[in-house]
Amino acid sequence: MFTNVADTSGQGNNGSLILSTTGNTSTTTVPGRLGQALNVDGVNDYVKLGTPAGLAMNATNSFTISAWIKLSLLAANKGIFVRGFMNSSAANTTYHLAVDASTASTLRGRVSDGTTVTTLSTPNYLVARVWIHTVLVFDGSADTFTVYKDGVQASTTATTVNLWDGDAATDRNTAIAASGSGTAGITGDIDDVRIYSRALSAAEV
Repeated sequence: MFTNVADTSGQGNNGSLILSTTGNTSTTTVPGRLGQALNVDGVNDYVKLGTPAGLAMNATNSFTISAWIKLSLLAANKGIFVRGFMNSSAANTTYHLAVDASTASTLRGRVSDGTTVTTLSTPNYLVARVWIHTVLVFDGSADTFTVYKDGVQASTTATTVNLWDGDAATDRNTAIAASGSGTAGITGDIDDVRIYSRALSAAEV
């Protein structure tokens, strides 16, 4: 069992692998898209990142979330990478990549400035038991919010949001494979999660 998940970028945003409330001792690594992946059960397995300042994106007003995901079960309202709350008002939302709250095949990205949210929903994006390279790009300079699937743009929308980082610690709780508080987790495998404090170009994706 891994008790710590290292940030190989060197930025120090290390996480703790939470395997149920009692601490599961069985391995959760499986063959991934690039080396080994984490397999999570959708109940109480996730990577807890805490509230790292390095994942606050309000300074650059841009970010990119990139991950390989293979869901073994499609279910609505599940977190993939979440900072703050998933289904709340603008005042409690920071940014996230998740499965839509009502449609299990729809991917959702959301950002907030504390007053206004921009939501980018991409229908028919998620497919069970298939590796998908998922990239969400928020570009505050270009006022665009874009999602890619396997290197190809899947959807985009305009946005006027200027990112904030919440006004309470709970707004900054950050997790991989679940909501910021560790609930609403995906079921399946996740690999090579990358977070950039800038907007990647289409060529970089």
